[in-house]
Amino acid sequence: MWLLENRVEKTFVGYHYSDNYWQAYGTVYYGSEYTGNWHTYGTLLHGGYQRKWFGLALELNMNKDSGLDFQYNYDVQASVSIWQHDGNVRFISRKCRKEKTERLSQRADICVSFGNIPEFRNNVRNLRAGIKLANGNLWVLPEICIPSIGGNNIGKDYIRVLCNLGWTIR
Repeated sequence: MWLLENRVEKTFVGYHYSDNYWQAYGTVYYGSEYTGNWHTYGTLLHGGYQRKWFGLALELNMNKDSGLDFQYNYDVQASVSIWQHDGNVRFISRKCRKEKTERLSQRADICVSFGNIPEFRNNVRNLRAGIKLANGNLWVLPEICIPSIGGNNIGKDYIRVLCNLGWTIR
């Protein structure tokens, strides 16, 4: 079955640092195809600057694939906030039946990036645009990926729809 033959599983482990404006993280990863025909591993380094309404970031990726050469990859990112809400949410706790208040941060950002970090195995230069929706520690980023012209872009004739999501443990 094609779906199982081309399934890839990756494990990521990293550390994240952030303060009021700056953020940085480093990640190491390992992954392989479901059938074990090839594997990939590497590091991903991220540095970013985020103000209230805009942000800039750069990602560097050193990637080794067992069937391809060692690759140095990059991604340049920019974002503009189109909606933000910071406020308190009141709710009744199920455990102690008392009213509690928690701080909740919500935002919507338009995100654009250009780079060649691999989506599957080989690096592909592409332009991505999407809207990142964040609510507290949860976020989702649906985006459209447009491959650039030139190079050895596999799948360069196809516009793709991607969806990234995350949960921050604090």
